[in-house]
Amino acid sequence: MALVEQGETVVIARRNKPVSELHPVQGPSPSKARRPIGLAKGMGHVGPEFF
Repeated sequence: MALVEQGETVVIARRNKPVSELHPVQGPSPSKARRPIGLAKGMGHVGPEFF
């Protein structure tokens, strides 16, 4: 995983035959992308019996 985080592509093999590739996701990282405040406002309700 450390290699993928550094931008490398890792090939996963079974018995010397490649079966999968692990590569970094393109685009902004979820931690760096800002989300607007109040995006889900009004979408849910917690009744008084919960408290």
